[in-house]
Amino acid sequence: MIDAYFRETKDKHVAKMNKIIPDRSTCEDIVQDAFLKAHVYKDTYDNNRPIGPWFNKILFNTLRDYQRDYKRGLDIADFDIDLCVEDKEYEFNINTKNLVEENIDLVVNRKHRRILRLFYSLGYPVKDISENEDVSVSNVTTICNRFKLHLEEN
Repeated sequence: MIDAYFRETKDKHVAKMNKIIPDRSTCEDIVQDAFLKAHVYKDTYDNNRPIGPWFNKILFNTLRDYQRDYKRGLDIADFDIDLCVEDKEYEFNINTKNLVEENIDLVVNRKHRRILRLFYSLGYPVKDISENEDVSVSNVTTICNRFKLHLEEN
């Protein structure tokens, strides 16, 4: 299953990483490392859940590892989460997906944008977002619910 997912989505993940890191070969290395980690840890994957969010977490952590190891030599900003891959735990049709992404881009508060990307685009659980962004669980939930209400109104 992981191998099929790799063949289907490799180019998409490399293209998204290429928005963050200008060197395409480095992007390919990061994506390949993430797929290798996914293959090594495939026993942790729950077959009842979509593979996208599970892999995105591995890819995100691989990107962070890369940045931590090589940040001094490269000019990579902390806004990378805004550009990460965008598989969802639940499927959007293409119009809804574009609407969500466009509305996230309009959010003025950078931290809120990051939280919304983590939740809606990457499928992170609220608890993980809370820990990563140093925000309370209730605050993350409020931000996501207000965004959802805003979308429903429009």
